[in-house]
Amino acid sequence: MKYVNYAKQRTHNKRKTDAHSFEKAKRKRGSTISSVRSICSAAENDSFIAASQTAVLRQTLCATQLANELGRTTMGDMMHHHLSIWLICTVVALTYNADAQEPRKLSRPGISPGVWGVLELPHTPGPYPGIVILHGSRGWRTEYAQYARALADSGFVALAINHFAETGRDTVAGQPPRLWPIWQEVVRNAVDYLHELPSTRGQRFGLVGFSHGAFLAISMASSKPEIKAVVDYYGGINTTATSLEDQLRNFPPLLILHGDADTLVSVSFAQYLREAIVRRGGEVEMHIYPRAHHAFNSTFYQTYSDSAATDSFRLTIEFLRRRLMK
Repeated sequence: MKYVNYAKQRTHNKRKTDAHSFEKAKRKRGSTISSVRSICSAAENDSFIAASQTAVLRQTLCATQLANELGRTTMGDMMHHHLSIWLICTVVALTYNADAQEPRKLSRPGISPGVWGVLELPHTPGPYPGIVILHGSRGWRTEYAQYARALADSGFVALAINHFAETGRDTVAGQPPRLWPIWQEVVRNAVDYLHELPSTRGQRFGLVGFSHGAFLAISMASSKPEIKAVVDYYGGINTTATSLEDQLRNFPPLLILHGDADTLVSVSFAQYLREAIVRRGGEVEMHIYPRAHHAFNSTFYQTYSDSAATDSFRLTIEFLRRRLMK
């Protein structure tokens, strides 16, 4: 009898321990699911994360829920442990490497200079206006592909190009003068590439340039009648490329976004450009951000300003919609 009571007590204690362990594991699994749900929600609300990445996160959530169901068994707990590790690695990888795309050659054989870039399309059938995005003097970064995705989510066919791809340079420091006309031609070819896409048939086109890319966009925008709008982020006009008259003749509507604390490209460049275009009968909208520095919307710069970045993107979308959408 003593042995039987002892066995019953052990069985009772084991059940209590198992119940406690199950509840503890259940809470952990619930915490994991909650965390992944939060990441999924953030991904769906973040226009810089591609839909494909969000879809994978949803699949991750389903896998986590499956692990929770399997967790009701001993084998399920083991699977849940290993799956949880995989989930953490997957979510971290997706969070920090979303849209980590590199430019590829998009132009047809025989087109020179070639167009290298990342093309992003809206999720529903078009046609839509086309936008070419021009990087700064530091060259290509995956953030430009993310910016293209954000424009696509706002109703544009967006092409972020690497106009240094065939010149073999990733900086403009000490650049030979011969490279500027090549880069201008790359932009023209990029507009032609967009023009041939079914998703942009019958639509208008615009340019968005950052710093060096803004200088480049302004230097050639009037040479392509298809270009109906230009957004200039902390750039200006390059008086050594071509004559001022050639650059500003019949210039399309321009939006200038600049910081008054910019020490790399002074705000005086923005003011000079605005006055020069207005004198020639052009249309210019300008917004100067107080205390904002150069590259205020570039997350890879120490001068990044969340408020200026958010507001400038809003103004960009509003401007492009007014000027390009029929």
